[in-house]
Formats: sequence, C-alpha cells, structure tokens
Amino acid sequence: MLSRICARRFSAAASGQSSGIVPSTPRYKRIQDLQNAFCRDDGLLVWQKMGTKDKGMYYVTMLATVFGFVPALGTILKMSFPKKE
Repeated sequence: MLSRICARRFSAAASGQSSGIVPSTPRYKRIQDLQNAFCRDDGLLVWQKMGTKDKGMYYVTMLATVFGFVPALGTILKMSFPKKE
C-alpha cells in the first residue's frame, strides 16, 4: 500500500506534468505516419495496409508454416506408431 502511495505521488502523470518531450526528427515523423496508416479505418487487415511487400512477407510466412507443419506431422506419426522389432 505504501509503495502505491509513493509511486502515485512521484509520478508525473499524477501531478499533471508532461511526461516527456516529443521528438521532431524525420525518423520520428515517419513512425507517426506509419501509426496513422495502421490506425486508418479503411476495411483492410493490418497485413494488407502496406501493399505488396507486406502481402508477400505474409504469404512467405504462411508457406513456411505449412512446410514446417508437414515434417512435424510426420515426426508425430513416426513417434505414435513405432516400428516393431
């Protein structure tokens, strides 16, 4: 209980002060633009918002997942039904 009181008392948010300085560099502006693009309500899923590059990366990931599942399934089957000696 005492730790909560101390944390609340010393926090900047509780006292109404600003919690930091917003940078004005071009890199930070690019991050803000990307956040705005992802938050835009245009009916697209996140992996569809940035065009063909992101779509390609999504499909490569899905293919890797499928091709990784096949050997895993084979290993499970091999372990489930061992050869009798």
